[in-house]
Amino acid sequence: MSSNTSSIITPEQEQLLSILKGSRIGRALRKLGYITREQAEESAAMQLEGRKGEPLGQILISLGRCDQKAADRALAYTKGLAYFDLDATEISQDAINAVDGRLVRMGQFVPLDVDLASRKIVIAVKDVNNFGAADNLKQMGNWRRVTVGLAPAAQVDRVIAEKYPERGGDARTVLEGVGSGGAAVSALEGRGDSVALA
Repeated sequence: MSSNTSSIITPEQEQLLSILKGSRIGRALRKLGYITREQAEESAAMQLEGRKGEPLGQILISLGRCDQKAADRALAYTKGLAYFDLDATEISQDAINAVDGRLVRMGQFVPLDVDLASRKIVIAVKDVNNFGAADNLKQMGNWRRVTVGLAPAAQVDRVIAEKYPERGGDARTVLEGVGSGGAAVSALEGRGDSVALA
């Protein structure tokens, strides 16, 4: 991987992943120091009594016991995913350049780091259930190993918009975007509404 890989998934995160993968979210929030045992038990009781089906993390957020970021971080670790704060994570330009924007926008992920020689990539998704991103990268992007982490949805959306802007619009916009400029459009003007392909 590139030189900043050691800062992408820290040894602390690797340790937390090994401890918390497969845990319940209440235990993960306790181990991370966000809530007490009593707060977890109180929320679990509420979940059993009147708030059936509501995720424990959402109950804790509504009670003011933790915030969304804490709940997301704990959920990521329980699913075996790293957690990335994209505002504090150095995103490799090699990673941005290595993945086609259409695949990024379709998969709703951000490439963070790559090792081009061994075809390994680290990505951040905004939904822990986004398994398609890794599958698509392996199949369509020919990546051998895809390491997935979770990041706040708003951060993922912002980075995608900044690094992979949609390219579209009318013919003039598209041609100007690929460097043809107005000359190519001017050559087409006055030719009618269609172009004969034969």
